[in-house]
Amino acid sequence: MDSFSGLLNNSALMLILCVIYDTFNVHAISKKHVREGITGLIVGLIALAVMLNPWVIQPGVFFDTRWVLLSLCGLFFGFTPTVIAVIIAGSFRLYQGGSGATVGTIVIVSTACTGLGWRYWQRKYANSLGWKQLYAFGFLVQLVMLACMLLMPQEMRIPIIKAVAPPILFIYPVLTMILGLILKRQEQRRATDKALIKEVNERKTAELTARKSKEEWENTFNSITDIVSLQDTNFQILKINQAGCDALGRESNDIIGRHCYKLFSYLDEPCHLCPLAETANTLEPHVREIFIEKLGKTFLVSAAPVLNENGTLTHLTHVARDITDKKKLEEDLFQALKMESIGTLAGGIAHDFNNILSIIMGYAELAKVHLPQDSKAHSDIDQIFKSSRRAADLVRHILTFSRKSAHYLEPLFPHLIVKEALKMLRASLPSTIHIQEDIDTNCGNIMADPTNIQQIVINLCTNALHSMEKEKGTLSIRLYRKTLNKKQIEAELDESPGLFVVLEIKDTGHGMDQHTITNIFDPYFTTKEVGKGTGLGLSVIHGIVKDYHGFIRVDSKPGKGSMFQIYIPALVEEASAKETSVDNEQVLPTGTERILIIDDESSIVAVNQKILERLGYTVTVTTESFWALEKIRSAPDQFDLVISDQTMPGLTGVELSKEILKTRPDMPIIICTGYSSVISEENFLAMGIKRYLKKPISTKRLAMSIRQVIDKS
Repeated sequence: MDSFSGLLNNSALMLILCVIYDTFNVHAISKKHVREGITGLIVGLIALAVMLNPWVIQPGVFFDTRWVLLSLCGLFFGFTPTVIAVIIAGSFRLYQGGSGATVGTIVIVSTACTGLGWRYWQRKYANSLGWKQLYAFGFLVQLVMLACMLLMPQEMRIPIIKAVAPPILFIYPVLTMILGLILKRQEQRRATDKALIKEVNERKTAELTARKSKEEWENTFNSITDIVSLQDTNFQILKINQAGCDALGRESNDIIGRHCYKLFSYLDEPCHLCPLAETANTLEPHVREIFIEKLGKTFLVSAAPVLNENGTLTHLTHVARDITDKKKLEEDLFQALKMESIGTLAGGIAHDFNNILSIIMGYAELAKVHLPQDSKAHSDIDQIFKSSRRAADLVRHILTFSRKSAHYLEPLFPHLIVKEALKMLRASLPSTIHIQEDIDTNCGNIMADPTNIQQIVINLCTNALHSMEKEKGTLSIRLYRKTLNKKQIEAELDESPGLFVVLEIKDTGHGMDQHTITNIFDPYFTTKEVGKGTGLGLSVIHGIVKDYHGFIRVDSKPGKGSMFQIYIPALVEEASAKETSVDNEQVLPTGTERILIIDDESSIVAVNQKILERLGYTVTVTTESFWALEKIRSAPDQFDLVISDQTMPGLTGVELSKEILKTRPDMPIIICTGYSSVISEENFLAMGIKRYLKKPISTKRLAMSIRQVIDKS
């Protein structure tokens, strides 16, 4: 075979290497040692194929392109594949034998090492493999091969070199360059494919991450309990979370693209003082409380601008937090603080006010002593006394309402409380309201707290007034007794049939529908305007009546007015009820004992001194608690009774009593007070104090208490 045909055959075989390597994706094998082993095996087998198609110079001496193949293997595939290919090719060359076997094997090893050396040099100095570099590499490989020919016997050396040098030096470098360029192009394509695959994988990963992030953001966005929306500069909703959809009762698709003020408030323009409008004008965040009448709720609305890189407004964020319950709690807290303030004020004035009433009542009773019973002045003073008693009751009621006085259930005649409450109401109701009374004075008695009964009357009458337009109409109040049988009371699950006292309050107002009637006793339910009521009044009344084992019935229709009937069980023993009236005229108990009176009000000690001296007692008075203590310490037996006020400068009544009892343990002591939040009646008595009297104190009560304490002692 001539040199040209041998070159073509061997070149074709080397091209097969490129095809096989690419076709079977050897380069894609992930395990390095497997990939390199297979690559070396393929190169070795191709080398065998090349060696089976040699260019024969003489017997035992032939040439092929194996050294080109092996040098390119070293340059492109590295050490391990090259070693494997060299072992295969070298072993086969030795097997072929002949005079050129040894030199042929040396050519295989030396050209392969040339490829590995060039690979190392090219990688170390980062030189690119262009056609020039590959041609130079091919020329060097041929020189190395020719240099190995010098190892041939002398008689063969020159003829062989002359025969092979021209094609080897002119054609084989070109062949090496072409094959190198093909391998380089494949290597570059594989690198490009790998980069593309990596980019595709990275893009898929990025898309998956973005999709996951979007889902997480959507889930987070929709899990926010506040109403959150993104709006454009025209206040059109672009995105809204699930809380917003739930609040509006619409799907997201039905909300997006619509104006928020139309959806929430049914307005044709932004709400008054809308934070969004302020933010759009100032490009600053704004927060404001807004009551949405459609939803019946109060929201804390905040707006913030979304700006682009140029600082231009592009969108608006809108967050609405439902603070209805918080506002109710604030109102309750405010109401509690207000009641606490009223209680503090009531407690502060109760002492002084009751002292004043004590003086008025004391001097009124003294004045009666000097007047004939049938005189007009005598009856006028009775009216002063009655009014003073009403004022004292009013103070007690104020203390009870403000939680400064405990609730005590007692048998009482409700008609007296109802009449008293109606007297107070007449002064506050407008004259345009006509009041009709039908009070049965023989309706019986009940077990209740008088303040609670008065509270029920006042609250129901006040509600009736509010229901009548322009404060015109008729308010009817009835009080009567009624016996209910089992059938009549079967609707009341927890109540038993029997005798009831019924308080009926009826108005000619606008009435109520069934929905309102169903909810009126729920806490915070109210039909009044915001700021006009808390919705607690009827729920409190309902609780009071339930505590009395009673019940409430309501009859109302829109436009027909309303009627409330309060049923409270009547007591069987009516004679045990208390009735408030002016003390009956009777002979007061007298005595000759020595009494010490201590009070910080000089007028009180003066009037009490006159009253008690008129009853025969020897009375010593003082406004100084320390003086009184020294007086007793100096002579413990000079007094038979001590009457002391509780609230005084210096020593209080309790402190003075403790010191007196240290000096004389059997000393009878009566404590009087207009109001005290420090100690209760039970605690007074537990200290050894004999009697606890609340001001104002009538002459009869004072005289009888003194006599009872002294006689018992």
